[in-house]
Amino acid sequence: MEYKGRKITILGLARSGVAAANFLHDSGARVRISDTKSREKLEHYINQLSSPEIIVSLQADQVKDILDAEMVVLSPGIPSDIPACRKCRELGIPLISEVELAYRICPAPVVAITGSNGKTTTTSWTGEIFKSIWKGPVQVAGNIGFPLTEGARNLTQEGILVAELSSFQLETITSFKPRVASILNISQNHLDRYPGMDEYSNAKMRIFDYQSESDFAVLNLDNEELMRRLPKTINSKKVFFSRKQEVSEGAMVKQGQIILRKNGHEYPVCPVAELSLPGPHNLENALAAVAMVGCFDVNPSEMAPVLKQFGGVEHRIEFVRELNGVKYYNDSKATTVVSVEIAVSALPEPIVLIMGGKDKGSNYKPLKTLLSSKVKHLILIGQAQHIIHKDLDGSCPISLCGSFEEAVLLSRQLSQPGDSVLLSPACSSYDMFNNFEERGYVFKKLVRDLA
Repeated sequence: MEYKGRKITILGLARSGVAAANFLHDSGARVRISDTKSREKLEHYINQLSSPEIIVSLQADQVKDILDAEMVVLSPGIPSDIPACRKCRELGIPLISEVELAYRICPAPVVAITGSNGKTTTTSWTGEIFKSIWKGPVQVAGNIGFPLTEGARNLTQEGILVAELSSFQLETITSFKPRVASILNISQNHLDRYPGMDEYSNAKMRIFDYQSESDFAVLNLDNEELMRRLPKTINSKKVFFSRKQEVSEGAMVKQGQIILRKNGHEYPVCPVAELSLPGPHNLENALAAVAMVGCFDVNPSEMAPVLKQFGGVEHRIEFVRELNGVKYYNDSKATTVVSVEIAVSALPEPIVLIMGGKDKGSNYKPLKTLLSSKVKHLILIGQAQHIIHKDLDGSCPISLCGSFEEAVLLSRQLSQPGDSVLLSPACSSYDMFNNFEERGYVFKKLVRDLA
């Protein structure tokens, strides 16, 4: 009832903006959504609003749209330093993220997951484990593509909300207190948005800010950057996961088994060889999931079936088809250099690699050695293609393409039986697409249309 009659402006009309608007309107608030894009680009989302009473302000002067608001909700992906947000702070208007709104209405404990790489796979895997063994309802939401506010609305006290969160979403939390919070890893990312690694890392670390001694912080003991940047004081109980060393509390590998160590006891969970997803990165993802689920009162052995059967996530080294002996893989979710390293390392050479998109301020040079050994041809697309070309020149043959379709057709011409064609952009999608999902869908359609 705290929202009834209040004038609330939401900045950003995408999936999360729609979910927040519908909830707030249903709660009796007077809602305005403000977006700088045109009606043509947002028609799909406008049609999902639950009432014509929700005011939609397009191609908006967002500073003007917040002036009479009693609260402003910031949708994911919108920087918290835009003029409208700065004006909120100047005027003392409460500014919260959609994550914060969802947390305030969520009756269930929250498991929150962030990191530079592996978030979506780990979040999905964790959610599937909970769905298989938890007695109450489970919602998987957040940066994974399903709005947190909508997920929170669908839960009861007996449920669990498993949330994938970006650094952007954590910037404007004011009370967000997950029962379990995990940072999977820290590596260079989003330096187009942050001045440097310190600011990016600090945004990630906010996930622990409001936790208490009854909560858990799940950490990757093998990620040196994460452990080096970890705040000296974290109020929650530290739980670790590692594929290389033993942990005092959490998930580890011992004699070929995933082991959960909890309260001084060791519980066998699943043989490493039986994990459904191969590769060291997926072993880390599985260990993280086991460590997080293990923070609750569950039977560790009940996790095994999902660890053995989970099929992975769309757009993450996703096999599309085989044509004339060439296998095509969609890794559109790979928006960082480390993600590309993981994908290229996971596939057999020779590889025809498609990279590019909107540059995030990344240094692509660390890929040179790997590409020289595994990639027969690099195809570059999008706004970042010249930056990537400069960083990777000399690693392998490189071609620049003016369109996505041209890149896929060229990959077909350059590949031979036994090769792999891999879309793994290392960049965001916003120069050519609305999101990485659209990029992945277009790639799959183009590949399936090849003859």
